[in-house]
Amino acid sequence: MKIAFVGTHCSGKSSRVREFTKVLRALGLSIESTSDIERDCPYPISQEGNFDSQKWILENLMKLETLTLKKKPDILVCDRSSYDTIPYSAWLYDHSRMFLNDYLKLKDDAMEWGKTYDTLIYCPSLPLREDNIRDGADVIYQRDIARRFEILLKSLGSNRVLYLSDEGNEVRSGLERYGEVG
Repeated sequence: MKIAFVGTHCSGKSSRVREFTKVLRALGLSIESTSDIERDCPYPISQEGNFDSQKWILENLMKLETLTLKKKPDILVCDRSSYDTIPYSAWLYDHSRMFLNDYLKLKDDAMEWGKTYDTLIYCPSLPLREDNIRDGADVIYQRDIARRFEILLKSLGSNRVLYLSDEGNEVRSGLERYGEVG
């Protein structure tokens, strides 16, 4: 089984992946997780990104997931998914930082790889902060990416997406909603 935490930058995906894997391991499951490879991208990211950055992120995400699945865990928990490249690439295209044919190619590749996820867990945006990777000051950009995520996830169907709230013990309640914890 492959589960991916998805959402904008600064939505707590990495923290939630760590918490979620602890809960699953406590249940006795064999768990592997992937880290946010975006931080290792040699190209500019976010608003300064381009086709090369999004292509690098998508290709390296797929490589990392493929390598990690070779360990044959019960569950692979991913810190972002191929779908995450779509809202960012769409923003780059809309702001003339990517050509249409490049955007469509990335979107097609991301959608095809996206079929490999059993469940997506959407993390709502959290207040922005500086993280030495992205500019934490652009709330408008984050909201625009969040809106694009919501449109994309609705198109995937409700049976594949679990929407977390920004309240309380969401990993445990998310597991309960998913039917894994009673």
